[in-house]
Amino acid sequence: MTTLYLLFWARDMALSFNYGSQIQFFPDDWHVNYENHLASPGIRLHSWQSSYNYGQQKQNLDLPLLMPKTDYVINFNVSGDPKQMYTAVDYFAGEETLPRTNLAALPGEFQVPEEADRYRISLVNIHQVSFSFYYGLLMRKTDSEKYDVLVDAMNRVVIITRKDRDKIMTQAVTLIHRDNATKPLIIGDEDRTVVLFGTNWEWRDQDWQKAAQAYLVKALQPIPAEMRKLPIRFYGPGLADFAQAIGRQAAANYQITPILA
Repeated sequence: MTTLYLLFWARDMALSFNYGSQIQFFPDDWHVNYENHLASPGIRLHSWQSSYNYGQQKQNLDLPLLMPKTDYVINFNVSGDPKQMYTAVDYFAGEETLPRTNLAALPGEFQVPEEADRYRISLVNIHQVSFSFYYGLLMRKTDSEKYDVLVDAMNRVVIITRKDRDKIMTQAVTLIHRDNATKPLIIGDEDRTVVLFGTNWEWRDQDWQKAAQAYLVKALQPIPAEMRKLPIRFYGPGLADFAQAIGRQAAANYQITPILA
């Protein structure tokens, strides 16, 4: 199994530079409009981090633990002048701050040092006054070379396709129940995977589920009859019934293989 990571702007204001800021959150597609005319160069406008002080922070971790000395790629879908903001990756070992990686352009590559026990990714101001942030993608460099990733945040769907396949012969569905701002996109060896992610509130909403089922089934790509097996994997509580409903809707065109939890 392989995991890519979809990063949204966390609704935790402690992770943003708030002084003089106007921040608009759009729940339909999770994007954020940020405006600040007072932020000095070098200010972290927003950060994602792999650990928290749980005495002060209640939210789950934003960033996954990464393998040291492994090449990773980070990319952000952001509007605004790309020359007026850059991405910084900070590394920490206990109380020590290690040399950081500055990424002037995206997508950018970095390695977590072997001695680091945590890290932080930040959008750092140069002279950025306003921008819109849609999402970020974090993955191993080898995976970035292997997969194309199409994000449809409005419908909570991500389609991940192998670059080295001329024709799609196998595909799968992955269901993710995740409240915090980072969504793990877990995929197998199939040529194409349709990932549906949702929050606890969304997975409990019957109208949302019906709309999500219909959209997901439409997102499945026709494949040769002899290869029409459709693994449905789900990660998180309360998804078994939804997975079975997807299986029933897709059963006319696919052989539904055992559901993996």
